[in-house]
Amino acid sequence: MSGASNVTTMKKLVHQLRLEASLNRVKVSQAAADLKQFCLQNAQHDPLLTGVSSSTNPFRPPKVCSFL
Repeated sequence: MSGASNVTTMKKLVHQLRLEASLNRVKVSQAAADLKQFCLQNAQHDPLLTGVSSSTNPFRPPKVCSFL
């Protein structure tokens, strides 16, 4: 049974390797250029770069309510 199991495992491995070999590859330089372009296009919507207004910030410190 070990031989049949080994053959099945190898067939799965060959199938996976064929799938990976058929994938369309992108050069690293092209991927980096695309990523840079995406970041520059969406920078105005990034709260880490632009900040969050205090009225819409869900993590702002709570206001203290005091009675006179």
